[in-house]
Amino acid sequence: MKMTGTAMLALLIWAISSFAEGIWQANGFVFSNVHAWQKGGQVTVSGRVSGGTLKNPLQAHIVVQNDEGRTYRALATVRNYTGKGETFRATFVARKKAQWWKIVTIDTN
Repeated sequence: MKMTGTAMLALLIWAISSFAEGIWQANGFVFSNVHAWQKGGQVTVSGRVSGGTLKNPLQAHIVVQNDEGRTYRALATVRNYTGKGETFRATFVARKKAQWWKIVTIDTN
């Protein structure tokens, strides 16, 4: 019984850490909850950005990779950025359906 409980706790900790969204930092800006998903041929990348200096507009260049290793670039624009946790969204077209998408890098203007 004790061994089963320990194994279940270890599995729970592994599952939480493997699916947790990471924090990305670029040029003083903090990007959180950044994720990508695909519906049909359209891939959407979204998340939240905070910190950094005020920009009008703030542009984030996001590189994502699919399950086959192919990389794509998305440009997210936040108009009238104030640094208080604004959300962003960017889309691009991928011809082939992917099983998963991974954020590779984020850079800002």
